[in-house]
Amino acid sequence: SDHAHRDAAEMNEMATWMLAILDEAPEGELLSAEDLLHLGPRAAVSRSLSSLCKRGELCRIYRGLYARRITTRFGSRGPSIYYLIDAVVRRTGELIVSDGGKCANRLHLSLHVPMQEIFLTSGSTRVLTIGRGQLQLRHSRCWSLSLGVGIVGEAARAVQWCGQADLPETLRRLQRTLTPVDWRAFCACKAQFPEWMATGVAQYLAIDSCSNSPGAV
Repeated sequence: SDHAHRDAAEMNEMATWMLAILDEAPEGELLSAEDLLHLGPRAAVSRSLSSLCKRGELCRIYRGLYARRITTRFGSRGPSIYYLIDAVVRRTGELIVSDGGKCANRLHLSLHVPMQEIFLTSGSTRVLTIGRGQLQLRHSRCWSLSLGVGIVGEAARAVQWCGQADLPETLRRLQRTLTPVDWRAFCACKAQFPEWMATGVAQYLAIDSCSNSPGAV
């Protein structure tokens, strides 16, 4: 019917506008129906988003949040994990950092390769879907969130993840891995560490200082 034909044309036009908006946005940018209500009624916007997902143009990331799929010469893929994390941070204002296992691997403190992408967040625990893959945002009140995404925060989370049993060896390897400036910055934050870590770092520094003193044999 003419009415059905007109509805289909309007849906196609709306979908075209949605893709144009996402094409102008950074990779991983998130959109919801609420962001697109200037294009039409909510029900129509939601139908268009679902239709674009079925066509493989969008990924449904999490409960009503969508991102543009990326087309390469090798085919279509979801957005990069790190672009997606940046988009979540921009949208929610959450603090999101890599978990200790990934930090330990990156800093050569462990050969453990995490099987799942896990990030710690000041927000709620949830699972984001990226194409066929998933990443978990795990709520944490961990002290190390306050140390942020930089090298000091990564080092602290890595040491915590490696645990207390081999702490002196972990610190020795970390000192070799970090630059002298980053190592000093890490040690300067020891008051923020859990008690066992702070005590272990202080003891390691005391022994290291003695072994490097002019009178040491």
